[in-house]
Formats: sequence, C-alpha cells, structure tokens
Amino acid sequence: GARRRLGAPPGLDLPPSPSQPKPGLCAPAYSGACTPSTQASPAGILEFAPEAECLPCPSLGSAGHPLLCAAPCRYLQRKGGCRDGRRCPNCHICLWSRSGCGRNAGAYDASGPPAREAAPPLSEGSRGHPHWCAAPCKHARRKGGCRDGAACTLCHACVWQRRPAAPAPASPAALSLP
Repeated sequence: GARRRLGAPPGLDLPPSPSQPKPGLCAPAYSGACTPSTQASPAGILEFAPEAECLPCPSLGSAGHPLLCAAPCRYLQRKGGCRDGRRCPNCHICLWSRSGCGRNAGAYDASGPPAREAAPPLSEGSRGHPHWCAAPCKHARRKGGCRDGAACTLCHACVWQRRPAAPAPASPAALSLP
C-alpha cells in the first residue's frame, strides 16, 4: 500500500526541514524560487510551478534578501504604497532613505548593504533558467528595459552578448619570414 507521512502531533510544531526556507525569508534567486512541480512533462523534463506557487516574497526584487536582492523600493513607504506590488523589481524588505551622498545617494540607509543594480523583471522565457530557458533578451538590461516585460518570450535572467568577431584570415604575406 501507499505510505503516509505523519505530521507533528496536535499542538507541537516541528522546525522546518533544511530543504525548506525559514518563514519570513525570501527565495535565494529566481532560478531557485519556484519549486519543480510533482509532474514531469512527457519528455521527462521537470516543469516549474506557476508564479503563484512560488515562495512568498513581498516583491520580485526581494528575492535573495538581504544579500542578493535588488535596490530598495522608494515608493513602498509612500501613502499609496508601491503600485507594482509583488511585481516590483525592487526590494520591499530593505528600507529606502534619502540619506547618503554621491553615487549611492538615496539607495540604502547607513545600516544596509551597498547599492546594487535593480534586477530586471522576470519573463516567460526565463522559466527553467539556467538550464531550460529561452535565448537571452538583448533589451532586458537596457535603460528602458524590455518593452514586452513579463510577457517576453526571451530570458531576462541570462546576459545577452554580441558574438565575438571572427578572427581575420591570415594573409600569406604576414606568414612569410623576412
């Protein structure tokens, strides 16, 4: 017969297993944030659960907090809050402040880690990153970002690179000795 897992007796809470994150902490990164579903595709490849089944993070940029998260969201503490909510590419756990000077002004308060670049928004093509994702999107890391955003069919987690130039063929004159 099928084996049943027994839970903790009523009134006794067991600590989470080492494979599960501690409550209140975000997933280490997008590639580890979604857990593989219990069913494999017909080809035998594990499929990732939809975003709603991911580990709870207040925003996309909060993944990996406090070391790998994006820059703090400056709109979170405003009256209306952050309009992007859970889809915000900035961290909703780190506190943004105006204090600071120079290049990092307004990025982190004095107690926070050094400022980092904001994480690009995730895309449909990023599913399965880094092993089964789509080709890198060349617009994801540009100033304006990718115009397709989360609907982009290319991977926003991979870094797009221009192909290296092919080496110029050596001329016979360059190969001859003087």
